[in-house]
Amino acid sequence: AGNIWIHESNHWKNNIYNSAKNGGLTGAARPEDFFSDERSKSFSKKRLRYILSRYGYSVYLPVIELLSEVDNAVPGIDDKTAAGIQKKKNFRIWFAEMKHYIEVTLGYPDKIISVSSTQNNQHEKISEGPFPLTDVVLLHFYGRHKYTNYENRYVHTNAFRENKDTRY
Repeated sequence: AGNIWIHESNHWKNNIYNSAKNGGLTGAARPEDFFSDERSKSFSKKRLRYILSRYGYSVYLPVIELLSEVDNAVPGIDDKTAAGIQKKKNFRIWFAEMKHYIEVTLGYPDKIISVSSTQNNQHEKISEGPFPLTDVVLLHFYGRHKYTNYENRYVHTNAFRENKDTRY
C-alpha cells in the first residue's frame, strides 16, 4: 500500500495517495479515505501487479504484507465509535479486495498475505479488523512488552496458525 503512516505530520501530507499532493488523482483526503477510495484501490492494484509481475515468480518473496502497523496508519481504527467501526469496515473490505486480487486475479494463491499491528493488547483484536482474513498476523511489540512477549510468541503463533485461537 505504501507508507500511509501518519503519526508524524509530514507522512500523510507528502504521501502520493493524498489527493492534495497528487492533484486529485485519488480521492483520499485523509489516510482512512485510502481504503474506500476507488482510485486509490486502483493504484494499489497496479502497484501490486507491477511488484508481482516483476518478482512474484521468486520463492524469495513468500509473504506480501499489505500494510504494516495498521493501527499507526489509521488513527482510531480500534475505536468503538461509529467512525472507528466504519474505518475498520473499510479496511476489512480493502484487505479482502487486495488479497482476492493477488490470489485470484493475478494468480498467486501460494503467496502468504499478511498485515501487522503494534498494539500490545492484540488478544482483544485478533478476531476483529482484518485479522481473520490474513494468512499471518505480524505483531510488533514495543516498550516493556517487547521482551516479555518474546518467550510466548512461538506458542501463540502456533495456536493461531493451527486453530485461529483469538484468546492469547
